[in-house]
Amino acid sequence: MASPDHIARAEREVRAFIANHPDYVLDDVQPAYRGGTNCCTFGRCGQMPVVFKSFTDPPRWRNERACLHHFSPTGLVPDILAEEPDHLIVMTRLDGTDIGGLGTSEIRTAAGLRSLSHAMGAALGTLASLPLPPPPSGYAVARDFSVIPWHHDVRAAIGHYTAIARRVQQSLPIYADAFFARSLARLEREADRVDRQPRCLFHEDISNARIAHATMVGFYDFEMCRLGTHAMQLGVAVGLCGPGKLDWPLLCAGFEQRTGRALTAVDLVSIVAMADLYAWIRICYWGWWDGEASNAHCMLVVAADAGYWRAHMEHAERTVLGAATA
Repeated sequence: MASPDHIARAEREVRAFIANHPDYVLDDVQPAYRGGTNCCTFGRCGQMPVVFKSFTDPPRWRNERACLHHFSPTGLVPDILAEEPDHLIVMTRLDGTDIGGLGTSEIRTAAGLRSLSHAMGAALGTLASLPLPPPPSGYAVARDFSVIPWHHDVRAAIGHYTAIARRVQQSLPIYADAFFARSLARLEREADRVDRQPRCLFHEDISNARIAHATMVGFYDFEMCRLGTHAMQLGVAVGLCGPGKLDWPLLCAGFEQRTGRALTAVDLVSIVAMADLYAWIRICYWGWWDGEASNAHCMLVVAADAGYWRAHMEHAERTVLGAATA
């Protein structure tokens, strides 16, 4: 969560921007949650609701900016209204409510959930179907990624985190039981198959989506968006599905319809593997912890989180492979 110091710095930046752009004003009431790594401030330009997003470092700013430009033709992302290089983007504010609030949203009927499930899949298929941006600077996101250890070679990125996960297993036996061992074995088996899939910029923080009634409004928060594949995009969407949430088969149907690519039983196994990869990346702190037993803090916290990540992986298996065999 953004620290008080970061919030104060962000508000100073925004007020400095408004001083030079008098059409903009701050909202009287700001959201309770202002962001994790970066900080969002709400305001308006005339009658238009806007978001001032202040970034902690230039690579995050550059990545978000590049992705907003890349996805702009879809109409599913905020529009950039103004920017201050390397630290501030002013963008339109998406209507609707966060999809994370499905349980308390206006979508009360099974028909509404079914409609939204298909619409979410179609929206993800729209993002995934865009050709990768060209390589000139400003779109380096298509070739490399600097926010976390990643690579333009998808197979190398998967291998990097798999190797760290194996070291985590050596340091923390709770991650070396039969269940976690099966997860990593599947990840290793599927790596080459995933590497052969169509490339896309995949939106990892997929819960940052806005809905209105049973329709998709759009997505936001692209600083972690990076080069991946269809299985990676669907792998992070599995967590949106389940009882009282989105319907996985309908989400897949929307994705298939928009991409024109049918998902096979083999694809579903790859999707589960990529859902597990999402978990392993977080288990090793996005690659910044190398599984070293000498780091007492990581050892303690990661061990305590084993049950949470087991539940995440079990959910992916049950939702994706269970649906395929039901």
